[in-house]
Amino acid sequence: MKTKQKFWMRRRCLVTGGVGFIGSHLCSRLHELGADVIAVDRERVTRGTLFWHLNRAKGINVIQQDISSTSAVDVIAKCKPDFIFHLAAEPYAPFTSQYPVQSYMANVVSTVNALEAARKHGVESFILASSACVFGAVKRSPLKPSDQQVEPEHYYSVTKREAEAQVRIFQRLYGIRSVICRFGNIYGPGDRHFGRIIPRVCREVLFEHKNVIELKRSNGRSIFEFLFVEDAVEGMISSAQNVKSGSELFQFSGGVSSRKSVRGIASMTSDLIDGKQRPVEVNRTHSEQTVAKYLDASDAEKRLNWKPTHTLATGLKATVDWYRQFIGQLTPREI
Repeated sequence: MKTKQKFWMRRRCLVTGGVGFIGSHLCSRLHELGADVIAVDRERVTRGTLFWHLNRAKGINVIQQDISSTSAVDVIAKCKPDFIFHLAAEPYAPFTSQYPVQSYMANVVSTVNALEAARKHGVESFILASSACVFGAVKRSPLKPSDQQVEPEHYYSVTKREAEAQVRIFQRLYGIRSVICRFGNIYGPGDRHFGRIIPRVCREVLFEHKNVIELKRSNGRSIFEFLFVEDAVEGMISSAQNVKSGSELFQFSGGVSSRKSVRGIASMTSDLIDGKQRPVEVNRTHSEQTVAKYLDASDAEKRLNWKPTHTLATGLKATVDWYRQFIGQLTPREI
């Protein structure tokens, strides 16, 4: 038996936000490794969810529960998990700025509740999915964990900074072994947040048959890195498996070849769909700042022996191929 599968066999893993995009992939991979997986999410599993497509035949236990509710503490603790992967959050940055109270509950209070459940029950490790957005509207990258965090453009950055702070506080005060995993832009099959550039281009071209790509949030010059969801999942699993004590922080990057401007990734996605070079137009009404935001992942590569296994080209092709088959069956989230 392989080392990773031997480690995870019959371990009880609770995934908050398990019905979401990354959570569905994480549940699938943990189940594949032999773990006893429990997904907790406020959303029901329906035919329009990615979870239904990936996991409906696997017998994964799904509990419908809002993690920001105080009742979630006992619900999670009663599951007696060995590991808690905390992914439940409001992930769409413009939404968080429009609805700060709701987003604080979803991103910060949910983290405190999940941590309190970990404290009450006792877990081997608590894993937080965090984001490069903690750095704010930075102009220079790659970013090391110790680099300065600047003024944020969206309330999302504030909530993720606070979520990370809560993890550190619970480790210091209560001894919860924990790891913070920071990611850039995660993409891949089944993302239903069609406000994000890759799934939106796939939807507009494959489903709506548009011949022009409109950038609704930026001028297209911002540079981000794009990490395939399966590589992000392996990063979280490797982090949980290898954290020894205290509170650890790892950053995960798709590497130099994964760094693209928003305009560039839109054109690349469109071209992969059908070979057409569609014009890219800019909606300047709500244009965000131009940034360069990507992460230094050298620590994860050295200490976890982690590296992305998908190039941007292979990851995008897998994503486009999946959407080509299933995009009409997904229920959209925020657009």
